[in-house]
Amino acid sequence: MSTSARIAKREDDGTVRSVHCHYDGYPRYTGKLLRHHYTDPEIVDIVMNFGNFSALEQHVSDISFYITVPSPMDERAMRHASTGDFLEYGSKSASEYLYLFDQGQWRCWSTWNGSEILLSEETDKEPQF
Repeated sequence: MSTSARIAKREDDGTVRSVHCHYDGYPRYTGKLLRHHYTDPEIVDIVMNFGNFSALEQHVSDISFYITVPSPMDERAMRHASTGDFLEYGSKSASEYLYLFDQGQWRCWSTWNGSEILLSEETDKEPQF
């Protein structure tokens, strides 16, 4: 079983580009990596330009993007008319989490209940049982 996510960037014109992340999309992994290693808009653009991928890695050069391997699917970034359109699309997709880079900050939503999750040092931690 995988925990998938959509990772997106709001553009200056208000549109949103998003890509699919197949594995490890939960906030304590993907959210943590985004907050700590994907704060430069140019790096986020590289992810958007390469498209869908298997799992986020600490360095963009280590990500296994699907566009580099033969695929019958279109693996490029999707474009959404607005943040609302992105959230609506994401809520109907198979993604459990939605991440949006907007004005230099990462935001996250759970598609299970539609609530926004505040990404912080607290969400970086492994759960304690």
